[in-house]
Amino acid sequence: RESLLLHQSFFVINLYFNILSAGYIESIVERESGCLLLGGYRLYSTSGVRQSGIFSVNADGSRDTSFEITRGVGDIAGTSNIGTVHSAAETANGQIYIGGTFNYYNDVAISKLARLNADSTLDTSFTPPAFDYSPGGGVRINFIYPQVDGKVIIGGRFDSPENHIVRLNSDGSVDETFDPGAGFDRSITDLSEDANGAVLVSGIHFHYDGVDQNDLTKIAPGISEYDRWAIQQFTAAQVAVGLAAADADADGDGVPNAAERSLGTSGVAVNSVNAFSVDAENLEVIEEGGNNYLQATIEKGGQAEGVWYAAQFSSDLVTWEPATPTPVDFTAYDVITDSSFSFTVRDKTPMGSTEKRFARILILQPH
Repeated sequence: RESLLLHQSFFVINLYFNILSAGYIESIVERESGCLLLGGYRLYSTSGVRQSGIFSVNADGSRDTSFEITRGVGDIAGTSNIGTVHSAAETANGQIYIGGTFNYYNDVAISKLARLNADSTLDTSFTPPAFDYSPGGGVRINFIYPQVDGKVIIGGRFDSPENHIVRLNSDGSVDETFDPGAGFDRSITDLSEDANGAVLVSGIHFHYDGVDQNDLTKIAPGISEYDRWAIQQFTAAQVAVGLAAADADADGDGVPNAAERSLGTSGVAVNSVNAFSVDAENLEVIEEGGNNYLQATIEKGGQAEGVWYAAQFSSDLVTWEPATPTPVDFTAYDVITDSSFSFTVRDKTPMGSTEKRFARILILQPH
């Protein structure tokens, strides 16, 4: 079914864009730029331009001249033989992975898997492992799944370096923290994620790590909740320069990205309310029973599910009470207001005539 749909897409492109005159397509990737990246076999444009194995088309159907290759993928360097790209994927920073039946890219030796820069040049900092399939029939890379931490999951038909699924580090080395055990005993055809980020693998397989399975197997957690949020917030260019890091402050409003996610606020637009600053007018000294008590108010922005607000008080900025805040620990302070708009707390320790009291508000999300 997958091949049929991809081949139908080939004819749709020819019908509406009149861009390809020969070859067949096995992979279509919509890039962040709006271009379509076509992977397949013997791809020729109607003007006779050949880009072996991979071709880029603008949104209007014209050939993407910013993505120019010479020989493309092939089996033998310096010849006109043609290789095939079975799968492709774009990373968060705009680079492109291609997997297929080839031993060279633009006459540079690289086998079965390569990473290209956005302009189609080979990224030589990526050295993939040697893929092999001992029963014969050839290695086939069926899916490529880049993750925002720079790692990439590869699946298909191979029994080395792992059985049909492997995760690689950004330099192409095998990620030893991803351990599939005995792996799958048959080829993998596709990969997806569920709502919680777990990796779902489909294919014609009967065992995973020695355990009987159906053709759809959940094998491991996917990307973190933070990375999932970052994908929605930041462009590939921002990711490339580090603005999507958890401790970065891309919009310069004083709130780091990790806190923006917890608060439900934008990581790329300055928030009118800075949840980590307590203005002077929001600090009060409340007289009660002949004693003075420090009271602090913070205005809330949006709030991610499961996030809660807490407070700590101190006399020396070293020892804070309560030492480990929880949603129900009110031994050190009283909660005066906890609404969708504001959070107000009052210290239980009275202020002496010379003693200083300090307050800090915490926005926490338990794991």
